[in-house]
Amino acid sequence: MKSFWSLGNTRDKQKLAKGKKPIAILAPMSGVTDFPFREILCEIGKPDVIFTEFVSTEMIYRRGAVSAPDKKGGVTPPLQLQFSKKQRPIVVQFFGSRPEQFEYCAKLAVKLGFDGIDINMGCPDRKVQKQGAGSELIKNPKLAAEIIRAVKKGCGGKLPVSVKTRLGYRKKDLEWIRFLLEQDLDALTIHGRTASQGYGGEADWEMIGEAVKLRNKMKLKTLIIGNGDVKDLCRGAIHCAQYGTDGFMIGRQILHNPFVFCRDERPFVSTEERIKVALKHIKLFEKFYDSKKDFSLMKKYLKAYLSGTELKKDLMEAKTIKEARKILEKKALNSKY
Repeated sequence: MKSFWSLGNTRDKQKLAKGKKPIAILAPMSGVTDFPFREILCEIGKPDVIFTEFVSTEMIYRRGAVSAPDKKGGVTPPLQLQFSKKQRPIVVQFFGSRPEQFEYCAKLAVKLGFDGIDINMGCPDRKVQKQGAGSELIKNPKLAAEIIRAVKKGCGGKLPVSVKTRLGYRKKDLEWIRFLLEQDLDALTIHGRTASQGYGGEADWEMIGEAVKLRNKMKLKTLIIGNGDVKDLCRGAIHCAQYGTDGFMIGRQILHNPFVFCRDERPFVSTEERIKVALKHIKLFEKFYDSKKDFSLMKKYLKAYLSGTELKKDLMEAKTIKEARKILEKKALNSKY
């Protein structure tokens, strides 16, 4: 069985395989890590492993997984399940609460050619929890185990299976981590907060380190990925060295610094380059969504690219994608002289 945890960027494969370098991973984030943004990240600073947005098993199951036949007689996957070759290795993350839906989605993930399947057992969003999904599964270990078995059955050993979770629900609980380790997962990502904390307070990497010690004591091969408050590659590597994790995941920081995975250690990214990236993202956004998404959803990316520049205010006030493009193109033109 192939393992996305030992892949990564071509130039780093050998180092990763030998365990010389921690794995840097893009976290799954709803409304953030979509196809266009992943394409951009592959060019400005590619993570070793990329996760999709987290995808609802209920939505995929009810829609019958695919849309109507395309012009070539094939089928087009839902937008949430589309990816390009440059985004590999790519992991699809599913959330839900019904094992039969997870099995169905796992079979689809194999068919679509994903490099791995991750199960969301950590999202603290109330809407997700009301479905019995995400961090709500921490309260229901029996169902959590059934879901893991269903995913393994669905992928038939053809893909690695992992879980992303939190240290506990209301209190930090290593017994929950032990339980997950007993499920024979390929990898376990641990966000260093409880579900009830949301994103408040500091991530507890000491407890993530205790989870690593527990894994080692159990003599398991499950890789442990740390998540929470990682601001850059350097800090992630330091955490891995200090607490023994096999890799680290960067999430919300990507909207503060989209260049966070860039490894060429540039002291800064010029405004001209940021404009160029923003314009390319706009083009991808229009092409991929074909007017199916409101322009307001693009603004968080523009804010991320142009934060700290005089353009940010004007872009945030733009009402349409056409208006935003005009602002960027005008600045790009003037900067040439």
